[in-house]
Amino acid sequence: MVLLSNFDMAINSNIFLISTLLVFIFSILPNNWFNLFDEIYGHGLSRDESLPFDIFGKQIAIEGILDPPFLNEGNQNPTFIVRTHDEKTNETIKNINYRIIAKFKNETIMDQRFHSLDGFILANLIPFNNSNIHEIILKNKDQEYISNTDLVEVSSKNPVTLKSKLLADGGLYDISITLEKSSKGLKLDSDKKIDQFVNLIYLLILTFYIA
Repeated sequence: MVLLSNFDMAINSNIFLISTLLVFIFSILPNNWFNLFDEIYGHGLSRDESLPFDIFGKQIAIEGILDPPFLNEGNQNPTFIVRTHDEKTNETIKNINYRIIAKFKNETIMDQRFHSLDGFILANLIPFNNSNIHEIILKNKDQEYISNTDLVEVSSKNPVTLKSKLLADGGLYDISITLEKSSKGLKLDSDKKIDQFVNLIYLLILTFYIA
């Protein structure tokens, strides 16, 4: 017979306690808890990309990214990125006029038009949970009132700062991206709208102490 050392017994005891705790936690979770995981894996975690659509022989796709995907108390530099590209060549389509509408929990938290010379929208985010009205903060320019119908100049090298409810909370964000007919980088007969769904979740860490 092989006798377990005190250390092995302590390890086995803690594994048993942890397993019992996990079984208890999952037994008391509400029935709709697992729907959250279905929702997360059903849509993009932190990013989403449209199926390619044909525009005069080009297979165009749009991707949207909210970063980081996990929200916690650490130091983070949250960003929002939109890019339109040719699916076959991965070439970014330049000179695009966008309209971006973001909704969270059935509330519109952002509605703004942008003009991008290089095809990118890059926004540094200031998550702000106290208002549904977003605010655009321009770099190196005197601040003035910007309406949601104004075309805000933006690019990967000239990002804007966006204060809104984006990334203020975890959950499913519905982001509607419209390529406007006025875009010079694409030949569009009419505005082209796609909807993307981006998930963000809080990172919960359970730390167990093993004696």
